[in-house]
Amino acid sequence: MSSLKDKERIEYFDYLVRHRMTGTPAQCAEKLKLSRSRFYEFLEDLKLMNIPVAYNPEKKHYEYQAEGKIVFGFVSDEKLNENEMSKIKGGFCFYRKMLTCPEIPDIPTRILALV
Repeated sequence: MSSLKDKERIEYFDYLVRHRMTGTPAQCAEKLKLSRSRFYEFLEDLKLMNIPVAYNPEKKHYEYQAEGKIVFGFVSDEKLNENEMSKIKGGFCFYRKMLTCPEIPDIPTRILALV
């Protein structure tokens, strides 16, 4: 099996999970065009990649144990230029505004929540 086919299968599984369309293990295996035994190997591979997926027997579908989705791609180490940085909201000015805002009674807790 090629890496591209694996990537497409994982992305499709992610789509099925996020839309609550996986169904039972047998149904999900069929949707992914895998045998049941290969499907369980596929799930183990996902867990080795730290993807928090589990079967919910009450709802009869797979779901993530944390909010999120699977993303493939490339992350550049290049620094942002001045124009790109000016488009970012937040940072020091946002932090300073949070510190001076009188409506926030517990500033340390509020700051920790932003980190």
